[in-house]
Amino acid sequence: MIVPGRVSVITACYNDGQWLRSVVESVREQTYHDVEHIIVDDGSTDPETISRLDELETEGVMVVRVPHGGLPYARNAGVEASSGEFIMPLDCDDLIDARYASSAVALFNEHPTAASVSPGMQVFGARDELVVPARLDGGAALRAPSMVVATMIRRSAFDALGGYDETFTFAEDLELWIRLIHQFPNRQFLDEPMLHYRVRPGQMTQVGGDRRTPAVARAFAKNIEIFAARGGEFMAYVREEQRFVSHLERRYAFIERVLGMKASWKSPN
Repeated sequence: MIVPGRVSVITACYNDGQWLRSVVESVREQTYHDVEHIIVDDGSTDPETISRLDELETEGVMVVRVPHGGLPYARNAGVEASSGEFIMPLDCDDLIDARYASSAVALFNEHPTAASVSPGMQVFGARDELVVPARLDGGAALRAPSMVVATMIRRSAFDALGGYDETFTFAEDLELWIRLIHQFPNRQFLDEPMLHYRVRPGQMTQVGGDRRTPAVARAFAKNIEIFAARGGEFMAYVREEQRFVSHLERRYAFIERVLGMKASWKSPN
């Protein structure tokens, strides 16, 4: 049964037990009054991970154990076991601000037709970067969704979309966002960095660079009818990006020439 107002945080875990305690504490610190946390064990084989999952289960955390099927499969299984009106995917090595759930639900209540709320993101670990979401619509949004992994989604919209496509092993988020933007264009954003996204050696998004381009191409190809319907808006944004890049190239080429001239003016020591 879906409980109105409840937020269900879904964390898929495959042999990443070292991060579980911190992500659980992050969810426990939410100021919102009704948050459930579901950890999906995606067939972990690492003894440390299994032990930590067992510990958390004895503490009352809901642990759903499934055969190893990949991230989209595990997330879908977590959503299926959840009871919240709102769904928040949260990777086991990331953290969320204590105010995220309350801030997102407040936006949902303010905008009853909104299907998603996406926060700003603070990257930490191997890289330090602040990411503020861009508010784009239509075809431009398809080119740059500005939706992070921990975007909160209304459960009714998630179910209508059919969840994550379990045949994807990479870019499953992007593929879902493409369908969501098309079917549920009312998206809301929080500028504050409510998601703290960890960058570390060995994580899938860092070692899977050679998989990203074909996965993105496949996500586009699968949804080609959506892009065809908004082709004009999509290409207009792409052309604007190209003009901006050309502008930067000309600008920095000029700066390089000036710096080169200054270097030639210097007298030899």
